[in-house]
Amino acid sequence: MRAFLESLNRGVALVTPSRRMASLVSDRYHAAMLAAGHTTWAAPRVLPFAAWLNETFQHLAITRYAEYAGKILLSPDQERVLWEQVVREGSVFKVDPVEHMAVLAMNAWSTAMLWEMPVDEIVRRGGRQEVRAFIHWVSRFEQRCNDLNALDQYTFALRLAALGSPPFRVPAEFQFFGFTRLPRLLKRLARHLGSSIDEATKQTRTRRKTFDYREYPNSEIELATAMGWASEQKRLRPHASVSVALAGVRRIDTNLEQRLRRAFLADVKTDDRVGRASLHCAVSESLADVALVQAALLTHNLRDLLQELVRILRQMLYAM
Repeated sequence: MRAFLESLNRGVALVTPSRRMASLVSDRYHAAMLAAGHTTWAAPRVLPFAAWLNETFQHLAITRYAEYAGKILLSPDQERVLWEQVVREGSVFKVDPVEHMAVLAMNAWSTAMLWEMPVDEIVRRGGRQEVRAFIHWVSRFEQRCNDLNALDQYTFALRLAALGSPPFRVPAEFQFFGFTRLPRLLKRLARHLGSSIDEATKQTRTRRKTFDYREYPNSEIELATAMGWASEQKRLRPHASVSVALAGVRRIDTNLEQRLRRAFLADVKTDDRVGRASLHCAVSESLADVALVQAALLTHNLRDLLQELVRILRQMLYAM
């Protein structure tokens, strides 16, 4: 049985990055129980990160941590509304549409908090106008939270990771599960709250041995290398589907399609076992624009995470 199914059977709560991921994990667990011949079973403990934070917050509020008794933990929807108010009322720029700008600001805030990025580093790497707008909105957002005696999700997570002695323990054992890369703040939470994340982290590291990141002097050399890699993968595994994400490509022209066909279909034998080889070039949307691929394309160091934050901030500038 998969390791995460075994964890659920032991009563471990799996904390996922999104509601959709939580639903997928729960569905997989139910299917496994049916396949094993069970007719009844306890519902698995699978929670989105926001729901797990809320559960932990409520536990703190009714225990000896009196400082949380009168506070409100904002839901993601409530945070979004608050960001919209901040952007609409507190901007020195003309912002249209407000909803889109608020989502960008909220994403930039969550990225900075989850990866614990220093403000001075954000200022140094970003442009003057977008960073000035972001810092201004963050200040107003924090003030609004104070006025409402409320905490946003990430500020609460930051405080949770810094709770003093004796160490706070959540009511049930948990693991962070399904994250492409576990942010720094969540790693500290796992260590501080006694999560059973260690085994999951070992498994993730084992899987990441196949990850290979390279830089090339120009896009032409990068494309040629990608084509060579695709050809070799198809030769080694004829049944496999091989994909190449081309950042910034909105359409496949004749020359590029020919190169793709040569790389993917070269030396692929057609027989009864393999079937007819074919190539599909999506022209409606660049694969690199798909959210899942964007996450996979992020390199695993602070420099590139900061660049991603700056990219979000610059989207704010261009939308002004």
